[in-house]
Amino acid sequence: MSSSRIALETGVSGAVLCAVLQCLPSAAQAAAVDAFLQSDFKGAFTQYQTQAKQGSSNAQAMLGALLQDGIGTDVSVEDAATWFRKAADAGNSVGENGLGYMNDKGRGVGIDFARAAKLYDASAQRGFPRAKFNLGVMYDLGRGVPRDHAQAFKWYLSSARNGFVPAQNSVGGMYALGEGVKKDDAQAIFWFRLAASSGRDVRALGNLGAMYAMGAGVEKNPAMAIEFYRKAAAAQDPNADFNLGLMYLKGDGVARDVSQAVKLFQKAAKRESERARATLGLMYATGFGVEKPNLMQAVTLLLTAANNADQSESRGCDLKTAASLDTYRKQAQDGMARAQYCLGVLYTQGLSGVATADPVQAAQWLQSAAKQGDPGAQYRVGVTAMQKAASPWQSPEAIHWFLASALRQRPEAVPASAADAQAFLEKGDPSVAFSLETTPTSAHDLLPGQILASSLAPSHPAPKAGTAVGGTKAAPKAETSGGSADGGVKSGS
Repeated sequence: MSSSRIALETGVSGAVLCAVLQCLPSAAQAAAVDAFLQSDFKGAFTQYQTQAKQGSSNAQAMLGALLQDGIGTDVSVEDAATWFRKAADAGNSVGENGLGYMNDKGRGVGIDFARAAKLYDASAQRGFPRAKFNLGVMYDLGRGVPRDHAQAFKWYLSSARNGFVPAQNSVGGMYALGEGVKKDDAQAIFWFRLAASSGRDVRALGNLGAMYAMGAGVEKNPAMAIEFYRKAAAAQDPNADFNLGLMYLKGDGVARDVSQAVKLFQKAAKRESERARATLGLMYATGFGVEKPNLMQAVTLLLTAANNADQSESRGCDLKTAASLDTYRKQAQDGMARAQYCLGVLYTQGLSGVATADPVQAAQWLQSAAKQGDPGAQYRVGVTAMQKAASPWQSPEAIHWFLASALRQRPEAVPASAADAQAFLEKGDPSVAFSLETTPTSAHDLLPGQILASSLAPSHPAPKAGTAVGGTKAAPKAETSGGSADGGVKSGS
């Protein structure tokens, strides 16, 4: 799901809108909301601009949102950041989240993960559900804060209980994978169902399919799994296509049809599923399910998947100052994979006035990060192995690292040889991919009324751990792969 996509939802219930209007500090802002709801975006922009200049932090936050995506005005991320900052300085939770998002994405300001995390935290502490989710993402990925799945789960759960649907889906994923919380399939089913019931998160449908496919938290039901996968796939979830391909690969719920599996993997790959690209890469490397082995095609697919991971990771490295070098060095020595990767990048290319290129140090830090599962580092280690090989298309070591990067796995969790890869595919692995959001989101895809009323959303208490949910029995705990959706929490946009 693209976090920069506008979703102008006008189906606000009368009760919510009534609550919103009671929250508004002035009739002028009520008029701005009315203009927005009537799709008079230029009129709404003018109204918010007037109120923002008069010091209303709510209007300043909404003005930042409109400027960010050019609603009722031209896009200006610099002006958007300015208005978000004014709102944040006034203690407005939406402004804090918005400015955090700008720092997180480098929109209108430089990328600064640490600053983004602090702003998300400030907003989350004030109770803004979207900021709670964003802070969870930061802890989940170790961006701007030390990686801490327990903290990630804490914030996802708080956001989920406030009714924020992506967080509900992520809580389900944490329970399903046992990350940050004890694995509990019944809880995973509860949260996936809750997210799916909103009709706003197709990924939750696919995730329910994964649970039925594994018999986790529910009785194993391949037919039901396929039904959920097809619904999610129809809504453009690439992981649903990938998981459906796995069903054909295994002959689970359908007649085994490896050629159909390949078609579905290809479809998912075109939709940017890195797991699908990685699986196809393995198939071409071994000749399994394809006409004949094709190492060039295999490496190309794996290289593309891994390179995308590296491109995503490297954009977040602040390589501009000596201070950033000192910070990264300290964090790297403390074992933070993200910092080790950034140091590796810095020493690979060097930077005038900061550090000279040092291939030995670059290799050491990238290897350390790669062993910890950093996908960008794994890609770069793979490239090095590929360059050292007699033929760039015939390097098992490179294929191994590219595969780990694409699957977001530690190296020991993926095949290290052609024989291992063959067995990996023969038994139907890699296992299902969960579709989970790992892109922090701005406030701009909410109606202005929903922004102000977000803290009024009903809470959703979870069932007691280990209990049956929705009339289903909690099945024996099923093992799941440590891997997950590309762009997923366990990567995963």
